[in-house]
Formats: sequence, C-alpha cells, structure tokens
Amino acid sequence: MTKLVSWVFSILYMFLEKLRCIRTLTRIGALILSICLSISIVKVQGYAQDPSAAFIVDLEGSSHEVRRGDNRNRDPIQLRDLLNPRDVMYIPGDQRSWASLGFVVGGERDYAGLILRTEPYSEESGYEFPCRASGGFTIAWRPVGEGVRACSEGLTVERGSSDVYSNSSFDEELFAQIHKLSSKQDTRAKSSSNLSDTLQIQPGDGQIVIRATNKPSYESEWVREEVPYTVEGGEWAWREARVERNAVSIEVLEGEIVIASEENSTGRTVRQGEMYVYPGERITPIDSTGKANSCEVLRFLNAAYWSSPDIPNNFSDAVAEQLKQHREALSVSGRPPVNLSSLQQSVIEQINFARKDPSGYADLFESEKQFFYNNWLELRGESINPSERIRAVDEAIDFLRSQRSLPDLSVSKGMTNASQDHVDGQGRTGENYGHTGDDGRGYWDRLVDHGSVGCSDGENISYYDPNLAQNSEAEARIAVFELLVDDGQRQAGSRDNIFNPDFQVMGVACGSHGNFLRSMCVITYAEGYQENN
Repeated sequence: MTKLVSWVFSILYMFLEKLRCIRTLTRIGALILSICLSISIVKVQGYAQDPSAAFIVDLEGSSHEVRRGDNRNRDPIQLRDLLNPRDVMYIPGDQRSWASLGFVVGGERDYAGLILRTEPYSEESGYEFPCRASGGFTIAWRPVGEGVRACSEGLTVERGSSDVYSNSSFDEELFAQIHKLSSKQDTRAKSSSNLSDTLQIQPGDGQIVIRATNKPSYESEWVREEVPYTVEGGEWAWREARVERNAVSIEVLEGEIVIASEENSTGRTVRQGEMYVYPGERITPIDSTGKANSCEVLRFLNAAYWSSPDIPNNFSDAVAEQLKQHREALSVSGRPPVNLSSLQQSVIEQINFARKDPSGYADLFESEKQFFYNNWLELRGESINPSERIRAVDEAIDFLRSQRSLPDLSVSKGMTNASQDHVDGQGRTGENYGHTGDDGRGYWDRLVDHGSVGCSDGENISYYDPNLAQNSEAEARIAVFELLVDDGQRQAGSRDNIFNPDFQVMGVACGSHGNFLRSMCVITYAEGYQENN
C-alpha cells in the first residue's frame, strides 16, 4: 500500500514538473511572439497605431493638446463628452472643434498627415480615435513619408442607428399579413435593407480630401414582432415595416478611395469628382471644383484656422504646407501670374510680410513713420490735420502690434488681371478715385470676368506719389503703409482686408493715375478663386 501511494505521488510530481516546464516554455514562446508582433506592428503600421494625443483647435485659433484619458472640459472650446466610457478620445460635432491630428506615436510627437473637422449634421457627428468617424465630417489625407500616412489601414464610417416605424395596434389585415409571413421568418430575417451600419474607406496613394454627410433615409425592413394570437411558427413573426436610417453620402473632392461595405466586401473605387451613396452603392458625378470653392471647404482648407501659439511650429508648418497643396490641387488658389513687375512683386512681399510677422512690420513702420507724418496725398476736396495724421500713423503701428500671424496669400493671375482692369480704366484719365470704375462696374464684376470667386472677397486701392520712393521696394512700402493708416473715410477698412483670416488669395496691379494722384495700386482678395479656362 505504501509503495502504491509512493508511486502515485512520484507520477504526480513528474506531471507537475512537466506542467511547470510547459508553462515556462509557453511564457517564453508568448514573450517571443509578443516581441515579434510588436516589431511587426511598429514596422508595418507606423501611424496606424492608436494615437495617444491630438491637437484640438477652435475657430478663434486657440488650441489644446488632448490626450486619451483626459476628460476635463477645455475652455473656451468646452469639449464636453471628449472621452466616451471606453476611454476613446472623441471629437464632437459642435461646430467649434477642428482636430489637427498631431499624433504622439511611440512617445514622440510627430505629424501624421491627417486633418479632420467634424460637422453638426446630426448629434451623432464625431470622430473617435483610432480612425472611426460618424455623422458629418471632412477629412484631408496626405502621406508624410514613403507610403506612410495616418489611418493607413482604413477609416471606419458608422452609418447610424435606425428607428422602426411599426403599427403597434392590432387589426385583422396586419394579423393576416403576419400569419402569412411567419413561416418564412428565417429567410426574410436578412434583407438588403438590414445591412451593416459600417463602411470601410481605404485611401489611395496620393492626397485625398473627402466629405461625408448623413441624411435620413426611409427604407423597408423585416422586423420581428410579437402577435396577440398564436399563429403558425409561434407567437413571434416577421413583417415588413418602414424604418428611418441614415444614408451615407461620401464626396471625393481630391484623389480616390476604395469603399467596402456589406453590399460589396471587395470594395468600390470612388474617384475625384464622384459621390458614393450607401446603401445602394450609387456613384454619381459631382462638381468637385465648385464644391471645393464653397465657404465650408475653403474654411477647412484655410491654415489660419489651424494655427495657434499652443501648437509646435513643426506641426503648424506641416499642416499649412499640406493645406496649400490641397488648395493648389483643387484649383481654388488660381493660377500663378507670369511676368510680374518688380513693383507688383514687392507689393505682394510687403503684404505677406505684414500678415506673417505683424510685429516685425510694425518695427519697420516705426522706423519710417516720420516720412508718413509729413507726406501724403490729399484727395480732391479733403484736408488732413497734421496732428490727426500723426495720431493715425501711431495708431496704425499699435494696430499691427496687436495682430496675430496669418499665412501668406497666394497670387492669382485672374485676380491680378481684374486689378489691372481697374488701374487701366480709372488711371487712364485720373479724374476719379474709389472702387467704381469709369464704366460704373465694381470690383466683383471685374473679378468674375476672369474667374469664379469662392465665398468672400474685397479690394484695396492705394494712391501715392512714386517720386517719394527711390526704388520699387520703397514704393511698395509706401503703397502698403498708406493702406494701414486709417485717416478717415479714405482708407477705412483697408487694413481689415489685409488681416482678414478668411482671405487666402490675392491679385495685385499698379500703374499711373494721371497727373492728379500720380500712382495707384489695386489689390483684390478672396477666400478662393478658380480661373476661367
């Protein structure tokens, strides 16, 4: 008996030893496998990893870096419900939250080439990290390395929930319908309208800009419903009912994408100038250039609304460069003019200097303000008090020091031609001044002669004496400085055009204004501009 017990314990001991060895080997194997997978994920996915932070920018230009796990409200954005219970960072569609995805990957800040804005098409609009969107949104993608981009594994789009509209009151006709269909409930349970509520968007190789909207769609769906009498198949049966569900529309403004759905698991390619609608997988042509020149898309592509002192310069510069490339690809910055004069080029440089570095431009103005105290052109019928002129110049310098930095304006050939039209028309006689041409037309009429204006626009005119300048750069400074000095009705609002964050493109022309006002420069502005063919 003793030997038997000893033998049993020996076998048990050997078994436990083997088990311990197996566990050890299993742990070692799991560790090796985990390391291999980690290396593989870092190497293959890159930016596809879950970001641990992103920059959230509000429309006033202030920003916050928000990290996963950070559920505090952030004034002035008031990013309520920033995190859902699953500890996933969430950007709500509250019309104020723009998200520039400056991912923190592997402990290092790095730009990921993905810019998005959620839009208030419904309460369900939002973006969840990683790579999951719902409701209305606009997204711009760009590779930031050799084949590396954010959400390279694809973007999951949620279609939204459905509400069933069924007739809850019992009547004989409904009962007969349910009775007839009850035996077919297994085959009727899955119909084309009862599809998955998610889509998978795979980006193409180049730059991409897409917009998605949710719109109510009334569909027919088979619903399982309890009946008041026992019928064939039991007390539950299937009947056809009307449901309300969001239909997803995705517009491709630039590039191309592949959209996979339950209707088509292999995916359909949707190219620039096309709109995809789910369910139904309808693809219809759209005017992508016209949509890109709309207020909504132009604002999205405006780097002025993606910059903030809170954001590191390398992120702001990367975003600004990406947005510039999108605008050029979408043809909303016009075509660059050729053969600009040295004076035109200098005026362009002076305006962009003032926008980019207003404090530095104030220093330049300060160094030359004595000239503007003593020299100005009086328009016909006006007189300027010297002390009032001194006050206006000093106030212009203070105004510059209070401005924030803005992106450079691009230059359009068509807008430059529109400006030249006014110089040629008004300057020919030199009898009039102002924005109305000798033919009675305004600057809007001149702009649309050469292209399509996107959203807002404006015009500045500077009159000056070129004999007071030694070269084209000095002459350009005189012209631009005059626009900054608000010395009455003549220049009221001119500097607001220069520092309007909505404007992204301009045209410049200069020339003679007869013998009375000597010279004039006309500068036109717009949020977007598409040249005529």
